[in-house]
Amino acid sequence: MKIRLFPLLAGCVAIGIVTLPAQDSPSPSASPAPDASASPVPDASASPAAAEDLTQYKTANDLWGHIQKLKESGSDISDADGAKKLFSQIKAAADDFQSRFPKDTRRWDVEMLGASADAGLASVSGSEPDQAKLEKVFKEVAAAPDASKDAKMQARLSLIGLTMQKEHASAKEGDDDAKLGPAVEKLMADFIHDYPDCPDDADLQNARYHSLQKRRPAAANKMLNALLKDSNPAVVKMAQSEVKSRDLKKKPFKLKFTAVDGSAVDVSKLRGKVVLIDYWATWCGPCMEKTPEVVAAYKELHRKGLEIVGISLDQDKDKLLSVTKEQGMSWPQYFDGKGWDNAISSGYGIDSIPRMWLVDRKGMVVDTDAEDGVKDKITKLLAE
Repeated sequence: MKIRLFPLLAGCVAIGIVTLPAQDSPSPSASPAPDASASPVPDASASPAAAEDLTQYKTANDLWGHIQKLKESGSDISDADGAKKLFSQIKAAADDFQSRFPKDTRRWDVEMLGASADAGLASVSGSEPDQAKLEKVFKEVAAAPDASKDAKMQARLSLIGLTMQKEHASAKEGDDDAKLGPAVEKLMADFIHDYPDCPDDADLQNARYHSLQKRRPAAANKMLNALLKDSNPAVVKMAQSEVKSRDLKKKPFKLKFTAVDGSAVDVSKLRGKVVLIDYWATWCGPCMEKTPEVVAAYKELHRKGLEIVGISLDQDKDKLLSVTKEQGMSWPQYFDGKGWDNAISSGYGIDSIPRMWLVDRKGMVVDTDAEDGVKDKITKLLAE
């Protein structure tokens, strides 16, 4: 599995509200650029005691390089024990850096990374991260006059994610999850104002649009039209995807591709059938939890007119083929190996999975959030 630090937002969500400091974060002018080759690549199988021996890293650059390599090694972790070990190593190295080099401006990037590892360690251990502690770190880094631009950006994005999580936790049952509270709205608006060229602005504007759409549809459409002319290319791309998604229900749905098994798929030729469009991935836990329900619905309702088309956000073709065979997912799958940049899903602004659409017998998309109670929804459409 790919380790994602700061797991503050649950589910398989594309939005990177909380992320690691970028690998190419600018080094402070007070210190020379770190020599990454000075630090050995950490061995995931090494004992915790050996990993915690940091005395070999004599200078700030040496320890910084070691921390960067620890961060990179997250993509090689395959189980919870490995994740715990890595988080512990990162936290120990981050604490050591801050202790030994309190005036090095990279301490702010390291503090973010240490807090991230601390939260990740709590998460994989089955407990909740200390939100008050995280909030204190984020605010401290965001306000630090000598913190790098990247550290400040990540701290403010992290504050947005944390505030969103707190709002969701305090929401009443039945409240709309898409609705943003005033605190989050202000944090998002201020961030976009201060960082107009940041790629993450697209995700923030997307959240603001969907929140407004639930309350004031006309105003949301006006906002979307304005975003089509934004100076930030990422925001424009997002807005174009949302326009495409918004217009889905205005005319028969068209989707044509060659499936991973070589079969031709053309949804327009499935008129008279009820079609479930399933956006998913083998690496998505909630998707795999939903799979048995979808397979059971297909087995029962296929003969009555149900067809399913899978849109896989996987990057490993062999894994996809193995899982679909093992799970009995006999319907066609779109696969291009691009993950979240999947040509079909990204074209419609899909930013979380599982996501399911339902197309009725007339070829019209009638539901773009069909995950809950999907079998009942399919049965109702088949009866029409």
